[in-house]
Amino acid sequence: MKSKRLFKIVASLLVWVMMLSVFAQPVMAKPADEILYAGSLQTKEETVNSYTVSKVRRSPYYDSTEIGCFKNGTLLTVLEETREFYKVDCYDMNGYIAKSQVAVNENGEYYVNCDKDSAETKQLPYYSMQTALELRDNLLTAAKEYIGVPYVSGGTSRWGFDCSGYTQYVFDQVGLSIARTVWMQMDVGIIVAKEDLQCGDLVIFSYTGENGGFASHIGIYVGNDQVIHASSSRGVTISDLNSAYYVTHYQCARRIILEEEVFQLSIPVTGIMQNASGSYWRNETAGDSIFVGM
Repeated sequence: MKSKRLFKIVASLLVWVMMLSVFAQPVMAKPADEILYAGSLQTKEETVNSYTVSKVRRSPYYDSTEIGCFKNGTLLTVLEETREFYKVDCYDMNGYIAKSQVAVNENGEYYVNCDKDSAETKQLPYYSMQTALELRDNLLTAAKEYIGVPYVSGGTSRWGFDCSGYTQYVFDQVGLSIARTVWMQMDVGIIVAKEDLQCGDLVIFSYTGENGGFASHIGIYVGNDQVIHASSSRGVTISDLNSAYYVTHYQCARRIILEEEVFQLSIPVTGIMQNASGSYWRNETAGDSIFVGM
């Protein structure tokens, strides 16, 4: 009698073990929203063409914020020089380019001569028009998947985001890697004027509405003067750039998804296409610093 009861117990345990082995794998499977866009373009794996450009910084220091970049061969208007940098015109501001990135031609003109081995250069990947359009479409689809996800300070997952954690996560969904913090994301890609915003551009906001505020918030432009972002009060949401708060706090915008045509058609200062006199920074006056405290 005891042996029969023992046999039934062992048999029941074996059935439970078999059931667990069958159902365990789906429980451990990767969440659907994390693999939805994984095979769309495979941009991390594919070979992407790129241009080498020289960085232009806000101040004559190697750790100063980038305000733009110059293509090889760009003629420069040198305003003054320091021990290691030249002060030059850049967009609607003055900026600084390392002397190692500059040469002088036979006419005595200063021009950009990119030193590819220097930390003062970077590679800007670019895509065909079709690939860029697909990337932007996939990026916006991925971004909207997380509307309503709560704001979590330091959050980098679908369970909760902070602003730069959200932008990094969304770009990763389409195979594009960007840095983690707002300040680091403000150095990626190229700067674009507010009038020239395209879907997928990063939009950066300042902490204060005065002339000295520093970058503290970031979102993704979705068209129609709207930005999707992880708001500290509403979680992932879409906001109107024309509302008073976002007009006052707007700082600048960066474009990561670049088309080959941009480099072929733009004037030498990378980032400017048709709008050579656009507002690239909240304050268009070249002499006003908007990076006090950086």
